[in-house]
Amino acid sequence: MNQIPSDVTLLRLAVQNLAAAPQAQRRYVQLNLMRRAIGNLDRVGARAAELRDSGELDAEQARLVAELREEVLRQMNADPDFLSEANSSAREFLFGNALETDGWIRVRGLARPCYRALVGDESPFIALRAK
Repeated sequence: MNQIPSDVTLLRLAVQNLAAAPQAQRRYVQLNLMRRAIGNLDRVGARAAELRDSGELDAEQARLVAELREEVLRQMNADPDFLSEANSSAREFLFGNALETDGWIRVRGLARPCYRALVGDESPFIALRAK
């Protein structure tokens, strides 16, 4: 039986995608998963204070989500091709340097501590422990 994931689960997955290594993120772009992740971050992240008030996020998690959401939206507004979707269909895209701009470095820098805060020490996503 299929279950609809909770908003907090969708938020965690969105943050995980934004925290991943650039090559993985390029694949997410090819599969349209990154655009979906950003949509979920925008939609659910807009409710961070509400999720904090309901106890689904703590204050620090809500702050980090809001900060990440703000930065992602800022980058998307500043660069219409922030996701580099225009040239993403070729296999060479995966091994290129797309999504390695200063803006993406900033997004990953915010997403990684946000992900750690959302999932805690039990995360199997060990690479995110790097500072």
